[in-house]
Amino acid sequence: MAELGEDAIAEHDRIGRLAVRLDVSRLVVVGTGRSISAMHHGAVLEGAWGSGEATADHGADRTAVNVADGDAALALLRAELRPGDVVLVKASNAAGLGAVADALVADDTCGSVRP
Repeated sequence: MAELGEDAIAEHDRIGRLAVRLDVSRLVVVGTGRSISAMHHGAVLEGAWGSGEATADHGADRTAVNVADGDAALALLRAELRPGDVVLVKASNAAGLGAVADALVADDTCGSVRP
């Protein structure tokens, strides 16, 4: 979503709010910066529980979390994923989260996954 230009903050906020309205169980926002933070903030304003930065040891009590990078997201997801869970990895190519998706697909501890 880095391609959004001047609309990036508003659009990230809208996605965070939409995730709550669609009853997404868990929103893991990856990265820093105003537009990325806007997604987490939008989800919280829409009614998600979440504040601060999540870690693999502390994050299960929040429905929306913000982690610093793909490694932190992967650690958090590996700690929480159970068979039958569905994960959507959505990001701009510039964010580099394809490596997170590839690792989850390759990780047999996360249950049955498919690309």
